[in-house]
Amino acid sequence: MATSALPLTTQDAPAPAPPPRFVPFEDPAAVQAATERYLTGDEISSRAGAGGQSVHYVECWRAIQSANRIFGFNGWSSDIVSLEKEFMGPEKDGKWVAMYSAVVRVELKDGTSHTETGSGDAKDRDRAKAVENARKEAVSDATKRALRAFGNALGNCVYDKAHCKENEAAKKAAAKRPALAAAPQPQPPQFQQPPQQWQQQPPPGAALAGKRPAGAADAPAMQPGPPAQRPMGAPPPPGVAALPQYQQQQPPPQQGYPQQFQQMGQQQQAQLQQLQQQRPGPPPPAAGGGVPPPLQSGSSLQRL
Repeated sequence: MATSALPLTTQDAPAPAPPPRFVPFEDPAAVQAATERYLTGDEISSRAGAGGQSVHYVECWRAIQSANRIFGFNGWSSDIVSLEKEFMGPEKDGKWVAMYSAVVRVELKDGTSHTETGSGDAKDRDRAKAVENARKEAVSDATKRALRAFGNALGNCVYDKAHCKENEAAKKAAAKRPALAAAPQPQPPQFQQPPQQWQQQPPPGAALAGKRPAGAADAPAMQPGPPAQRPMGAPPPPGVAALPQYQQQQPPPQQGYPQQFQQMGQQQQAQLQQLQQQRPGPPPPAAGGGVPPPLQSGSSLQRL
């Protein structure tokens, strides 16, 4: 008897393939070029070592910042492989001394990894504080030593003694160089107190306020009168004529007069000029220096 095939269920379906663990970088050449860059003098720290020599190193936060910039914040990771206590004990001054060692592995997203060891010691009156500082210092030291294996930009260049000496000499030369004097900045104008005679004086009669004789009647309040009328054709005051709004509102001279007034003025001007032309010259002086004879009763000057 033939049996029919049963349909596959979700339990019988094959599980999806896991995503790949390692992912290559999009531009490996750019990552390689970034790791080969030498650190500047400002990025390298130093401290006094044995024999009066300077010990150069890179701080842990700067190494992590460079790794995030080169690989990306999700392009690398670090794991603490081991963290062991090497020494713990009090000293004569009452402080506790702790020393730890750590092993850290740094792995990139493409599978490249480096493992390094580091150590840290701390001294404090509080035992727990000494242990905490020693453990953190050991992990930081191991992380920096693992990152430096990826290139100069991550701290490997501090082992180049010639490069460190050049940076140290440049720092000393810059410290001896006199600082440039800052250019004087313009200061805002300071408010000055006006002279005593310019300050506002009290109105006349203010000093006599409250000194009126008893029974004196109050002076009547002044009522505002009608605005002063300027005669027609009179020029405005100098202060008013200079105002822009007055110059815009007032029409040019004789532009607002009716045309018939202008014609009348022109006719009168023409008649005056005609009379001046018809006017005879001055009469000759009378004999003996007397008064000249009076004008005749029909002359044009007498009509004027």
